[in-house]
Amino acid sequence: MKHIFIVVLVAFIPFKAFAQDYIQQPSSTTPIQRTFFGCELGEFTYSQAKHTLKKKGIKCYTVNIEGELTLVCENITFGGNIWDVAMMSFQNNKFLKIVFIAQETDSYNDLMFSLYSRFVNVISSKYPSLLMKTLQQNSFSDDAKVYWQDENTSIILEYLQENSHTRDCILGYADNKLSNEILQLNMNDL
Repeated sequence: MKHIFIVVLVAFIPFKAFAQDYIQQPSSTTPIQRTFFGCELGEFTYSQAKHTLKKKGIKCYTVNIEGELTLVCENITFGGNIWDVAMMSFQNNKFLKIVFIAQETDSYNDLMFSLYSRFVNVISSKYPSLLMKTLQQNSFSDDAKVYWQDENTSIILEYLQENSHTRDCILGYADNKLSNEILQLNMNDL
């Protein structure tokens, strides 16, 4: 589990920075989804989210990652896939982001690359004009990232091969306003 937290931490450090590089200007009439398991990004507090998840029968536990309260749910279904972990992070008691992680170890089929490819196609077709940046790989042995963004929400989809035995597919959604506030605070440190 500690391995998954480190992956998420690293995965979302550049989240907002890369989203500034547009491939196309956002003009989609379909806004990016902001509600997950009944909890809306940027609106729900930690207590509201915990209560809502409990009412839906979703079991989670709380961890504190670098000052962010995080609800961690294991083996959760989203987008037609069972994810090993879903992590809902809160900043200043507001629902900042949700990150879904699927991990594969010791497989030669590379199911994570197939999952990543499927989600690239599904999300790109759902939000065709919101594609921000693609850092694509040449084969399933390379890392890859794709970003989408509208006025309120950003999506990151990543495929990571950490070593010859471990591959991850990471899908995250974040509130842009809260992300910008964090980015601004971090820039003030410079």
